[in-house]
Amino acid sequence: MIEVDYDGNERRGLTARCRREDGSEHVVAVSDVVFPQASEGARHVAAYRKWLNLDPHPAEIQKPSRGGRQHKAKADDFDLSKPVELAVLSVKEQTVRCRLLGSERVITLRASLLWDVVPGAIVTVSPRKQWRYAGHPYLSGEIQSTRVDVKALDLVPLGLEDMGTWDPKEEYWGEEDEPIEECFKPIMARGPRPMFEMEQVLPGEGSDDPFDDPITRSNDFKDSGDRAGAVKILMDLCQADLRCLDAQSHLGNLVFDHRPQDAILRAVKLRTRSTGFRQAQD
Repeated sequence: MIEVDYDGNERRGLTARCRREDGSEHVVAVSDVVFPQASEGARHVAAYRKWLNLDPHPAEIQKPSRGGRQHKAKADDFDLSKPVELAVLSVKEQTVRCRLLGSERVITLRASLLWDVVPGAIVTVSPRKQWRYAGHPYLSGEIQSTRVDVKALDLVPLGLEDMGTWDPKEEYWGEEDEPIEECFKPIMARGPRPMFEMEQVLPGEGSDDPFDDPITRSNDFKDSGDRAGAVKILMDLCQADLRCLDAQSHLGNLVFDHRPQDAILRAVKLRTRSTGFRQAQD
């Protein structure tokens, strides 16, 4: 950490400018900075988080999305004469890693026309052939339909922590001498409302280095021009846990410019932003 600053954003609070081993610098919220346990820095951050009404020592290990480990699909799990419903975990150019709906059985689907398939979607497949290669189960077939059905995924709901009341009038909407944008006015007119912090799921996050996390690594790949490397990291996160909203959001950002419909589909699934606070609508 190089320095601590405050940019006027009350929601973000204090910020820290930090330098990685490669010399690159990044600005993050102080509350997100992680120091080695029992260090002086860890004690200061814990005190600051407590002052923010956050857990001083957030859990480093996230609970699984459904509980229990995933198992490979078997030959008798499918009736090749009937359509099969699969929950999409991750997507590559020609294959889709899936989970047999209603179970923990996983299988790799080979199919064409995968443009509209995203992690968290449910696909109905007309199967053609099932086989195993190097111990991994595969299924080929034609995708008949794709739908979004969060309830059918049977995921463990993300937790919401009561953070008190959020007053939009106290939020930063721009400089004082500049007019407020029209899209913000209805939000302000609604007035104070309950505020909650949503549980964050990030498989593979480093415990000692605040920058050694998959989302940061994916952004590094994207910034260096390696889009495929960035997508692979994000897809692996979705495969590990479909509730990783950060990965879903960043995947949407990557496709928004040339396939906005996919980004919108992800937004419909998420229902909320991937990080930060969520204001109750009721």
